[in-house]
Amino acid sequence: MNAAIDQFILYLATERGLSDNYQLSTRASLELFAKWSADNQRATTWEEVTPEAIGDFLGWRKKGGAAAATIKLHAVALRILFRFLVQRKMLERDPTEFLGVPKIERYLPETLSEPEIVKLLGAAGGKTPLEIRDRAIVELLYASGLRVSELCGARLENLDLEKGFIRVVGKGNKQRLVPVGAGARKAIGRYLEAGRKPAGRFFYRCVGGS
Repeated sequence: MNAAIDQFILYLATERGLSDNYQLSTRASLELFAKWSADNQRATTWEEVTPEAIGDFLGWRKKGGAAAATIKLHAVALRILFRFLVQRKMLERDPTEFLGVPKIERYLPETLSEPEIVKLLGAAGGKTPLEIRDRAIVELLYASGLRVSELCGARLENLDLEKGFIRVVGKGNKQRLVPVGAGARKAIGRYLEAGRKPAGRFFYRCVGGS
């Protein structure tokens, strides 16, 4: 089962161009199902997997306290894997053909008030190299609305402080230009002058690193 997972993840990376995070999440779901199937003597190959086994697995995860979003990720991962295996003639049938995907309630995001934004920006400080870096991170996130993965993967050669934009790679390995406000440009400039250690990426290991 793990050999087929490896082949599928390679397909997601090379032919679909999906992000590393998506690949890791999908692999985790599939490997968890494979382990559960083996531990419970339900299947040791993908050919042996039944719709009932998939339903029992998702039910097991729900009873274990997994969130609806996590269960949906498991279901989607299994469904696209089996479609891949059938399309590649590695399987004759798809046990997820009639598998329903859990619906997730969506809520409007809460917005921060102006005092909360000021407090957030001020919390980063700005004296030590790490504080200077953190201030630049928070300023850029607030000003440009980047995803954390886009921020961590940002590169200096894609940053134009004079024109005020940065080129980032988002979902599906797609590039986009994002405007950078004056406050963020100022914080980034200070970071590049006083807070940055030599590294290939703009915010190298931006979460918990330097």
